[in-house]
Amino acid sequence: MLLLVPYAVLLRQHLRGQASRRATGLGLASYLVAELLMVVYLMPAISMGATERDVRFWVTMLGWPLCLLLAYAAAYSMAVDTTPSPVAVRAVVAE
Repeated sequence: MLLLVPYAVLLRQHLRGQASRRATGLGLASYLVAELLMVVYLMPAISMGATERDVRFWVTMLGWPLCLLLAYAAAYSMAVDTTPSPVAVRAVVAE
């Protein structure tokens, strides 16, 4: 839920052709990490032994911060890499 708005804005910018490849790639990587973590997190714990539970714990503990950092990098790249709007204010130099 936390990343719903940044993903929606990135998708809108990408569909309009205004997002850079770097921002799109980082956003997609963040989304894929989040989805893979949901699969790992929601795996049934019935058939898991102690070792598998430890692996699942550490994957999720390292994965969520990675997901958030990738999303932050995508938002930052989208803000920095976008081209200026055509309505940008231009300085007028007096001659």
